[in-house]
Amino acid sequence: NSNFQGNIYLTFTADGISKNDKNGTNIYLTKSTDNGNNWSAPIVLNSEIKRHQFYSGTSVNNLGILSNVWYDRRSDSLNKLTNYMINFSKDGGNTFTEDFNITQKSSDFSKIGKNNNGFGVGDYNGIVTVSYTHLRAHETVLDLVCRLLLEKKKTNTTKKNKKL
Repeated sequence: NSNFQGNIYLTFTADGISKNDKNGTNIYLTKSTDNGNNWSAPIVLNSEIKRHQFYSGTSVNNLGILSNVWYDRRSDSLNKLTNYMINFSKDGGNTFTEDFNITQKSSDFSKIGKNNNGFGVGDYNGIVTVSYTHLRAHETVLDLVCRLLLEKKKTNTTKKNKKL
């Protein structure tokens, strides 16, 4: 139902596109507007490029809003503590909102994997988008997402308190 119907989006992790780019792994996006015959030059989605970002996911809702998520270690100089980031595009992947953290607490990935019976991260990542048309008069889509995340947090906190 959007102007971008039929676009194909692909996100991936790489340590630079050229051998001169090796600053740490980043999240790249490329898109096709002609059924995969041609692809745009990859762009970096994450705003911080000195630490590792990895295991991305992307989804588009029926309004054409492109959502991207990934693991991100920008807040840890030791490159272990990891958060989950998100950003959005309302114009077919031409521009993006600033990426922001959607986790409440960082995960220490050094305690996952070989220290956890071989269970790793990334195998179960994903993102589902919905079209939510109940925007308040002053809200942007980003405002809506933040409001919904806060409402979810409040609901979860209320449920926890009732169990006590």
